[in-house]
Amino acid sequence: MLIEIHMLKNYPPTNLNRDDLGSPKTCVFGGSNRSRISSQCLKRSWRKSEIFADTVGAEYLGTRTRKFPVLVKDKLVEMGVLLEYAEAIMPQMSAIGNKDAKENKKDVTKTAQIAIYSMQDIEDIANVAKAELDQCKNVSDVKKIKVKDIAEKIKNAKAASGVVTGEPLFKSEKDYEEFIHYQKDSYSDYSLHLKRLRDHLLTNGAIH
Repeated sequence: MLIEIHMLKNYPPTNLNRDDLGSPKTCVFGGSNRSRISSQCLKRSWRKSEIFADTVGAEYLGTRTRKFPVLVKDKLVEMGVLLEYAEAIMPQMSAIGNKDAKENKKDVTKTAQIAIYSMQDIEDIANVAKAELDQCKNVSDVKKIKVKDIAEKIKNAKAASGVVTGEPLFKSEKDYEEFIHYQKDSYSDYSLHLKRLRDHLLTNGAIH
């Protein structure tokens, strides 16, 4: 059953929710043009809520971002990898989650599409990347690493763990392909994340 709630609420003059150009989002409601708060805005507020983090457990929450390469780079540096090596592998990391596993030539600090990653995802993929970097003698060797090789090692080692269950993230070949090539949009990925959070809450008796 799907229940949609449309409601009006008074706010002081403010830009509650802006579009990609920075303009306030609006809609016509009750015959008048009104400010609008999108579902994405509400969901982000829920994800960032301290109450939500305390209930679910902050360690189980993911990050919805395009800056996946930066997260991996920071994790690699934290693991003791030289900064120049960690930065050199960012182009390959920008291809993870992109359709056809293509690097983002315009900006290697971002993936082409937004997705949700758990901290475990970041750590596991960083471990695979570090293993590749440990075999490199210089930065030139790092640039020769192919993203498909990294993806294959993630698959073979089943390195990534579930967001909230601790079970393998890739339960089938289809799940793996969807993660690497990101055939579906971010809403599908977000729904999977929410389903795992719900399963975790049910398992621990937090909700009934």
